[in-house]
Amino acid sequence: MTLNDVLALLADPEKLMRRCYLHIHGGSGAAPANGQAALATFKVEFGHQTAMGFTTGLSGLLGLKKDRPFVKFIKQPGPAQNPVPADCFNAYYIPMVQTADVAAGSSHYTLPIAAGSLMITSKLSGCTVGIGSDANGAVLVSHVQPNANAAGGSAALSTAVQTGMHAMQGEFRRNSEYTGFAAVMGRCDGNRWRFYLQASVPGQTSNYSITDLRTI
Repeated sequence: MTLNDVLALLADPEKLMRRCYLHIHGGSGAAPANGQAALATFKVEFGHQTAMGFTTGLSGLLGLKKDRPFVKFIKQPGPAQNPVPADCFNAYYIPMVQTADVAAGSSHYTLPIAAGSLMITSKLSGCTVGIGSDANGAVLVSHVQPNANAAGGSAALSTAVQTGMHAMQGEFRRNSEYTGFAAVMGRCDGNRWRFYLQASVPGQTSNYSITDLRTI
C-alpha cells in the first residue's frame, strides 16, 4: 500500500476501510456555529505498526484476518490548502462537539451536493455521529461527545444528536455500530452522500483490530 494507493481509494471508502486501518485525528478549538461544514486539509501518513483487518474471498468467509497498513489522516491547522500538497487531500470536516454545544447552536453542519466530495470527522471513542436532513432537505451531520455528568446516558446523547434534524437517516453509536473505536467518513456519489464506519478494538498482538464496517 502506497500513498497514491490511499489517495486513489478515497473514491471508494468501503474498499479503503477494508484494506487499511484508518486513524483520524487533529482538530480542536471551539465548535463553529451551525452552517455548512468547512473544508479542511488532511495529511496522509503511514504508521510503523499494522492492524488486523478483513480478508476477502474464501479466507474472508472463514473469518480469517491479515495485517493491514496503519494509515493516518491528520487534520492540518487553518483553512483548506489550495493547491493541495501531494500527500494531502481536502474534505469537509465535522468537528466533535459537546452536548452543551447542541443547545448553543454549534453542532450540526450541512454538506453540499457535489460529486466526489469527501467528509471526515474525528475518531470516535464513545461519541455518536448522526446523519439526517434539515427542514430544507439539506444533508445534516453531527458528531456529539457523551456528557458523563448528564442523566439519561445513550438515550440523552441520541436526543442531542437528533436535535434540529427534520429527518434522521441513521446514527453511528458506541455499543451499537461500534464497541471500541471508529473512523467515519463520507463521500458524495452523484447527488447522494453515503457514510462509512470502520469499527475497531485494541488488538492483542497489534495496536488495533478492525471488527466491522457499516454504511449509511
